[in-house]
Amino acid sequence: VYRGLGDYAAAVTHYTRALELATSERWPEAEAAARGNLAGVHWELGALDEAVAELDRAIELNSRMGWEAGLSANLHNIGTLLRELGKPQEAIRRLAQALSLIERNGNRDGAAHVYTTLGEVYLDLGRLTDARESLSQCVSLHRRNGARFADAPALRSLTALRAVTGDLSHPAVYSVVMLDPDHVPRHRRSSVSTLV
Repeated sequence: VYRGLGDYAAAVTHYTRALELATSERWPEAEAAARGNLAGVHWELGALDEAVAELDRAIELNSRMGWEAGLSANLHNIGTLLRELGKPQEAIRRLAQALSLIERNGNRDGAAHVYTTLGEVYLDLGRLTDARESLSQCVSLHRRNGARFADAPALRSLTALRAVTGDLSHPAVYSVVMLDPDHVPRHRRSSVSTLV
C-alpha cells in the first residue's frame, strides 16, 4: 500500500519488518517475496545496487524452493534492471533463463513481456535481427492471447527498429492502430499517437 502511495520510507520499513519475520520464522517463500518487494522500492528510489542484491537473494531462495513463478518473475526483473545498469550480456543471460522457465510452464503472457525486454536489450546492442525476432514474437504472443493493447511497447520498439534500419517498406506500425476504431478506444487514441 505504502509503495503505491509513494511513501517509500514506510514501504521500506514494512517490507524490512516482513523480511525479518520471514527470516526468523524460516519461511523462505515469504522471505523471497519480501526481498522482491524491497528490490522494487530500491529500484524506484534509484538504489540499483541494493535492488540487484535483493533480487539475487530472492532468486537464490526461489531456486532452492523450486518456486518457478517467483523465480521467472525475479529473473525478468533483474534482467530489466541489468539493462538499466548497462550490463546487456548479463541481462540477456537472466532474461533467457526467465524465458526458458516461463515457456516451459506455458505462460504466453509472461513470455511476451520477457520477449519485449529481450528485444529492447538486443536493440540497445545493435543486434537488429535478434531484436526484430524477439519483438515480433512478443506481438504474436499478445495477439494470440487477445491482449489488445499489451503489445504497444513491442510495437514502439519495432517502429524504432524500422527507423534505425531505414525500413520504410512497412507503413508506420501505429498507423494501423490509430485508424482501426475497433482496436483502440477513443480515449486512448491520443496517447497512442504520441508513440509514433
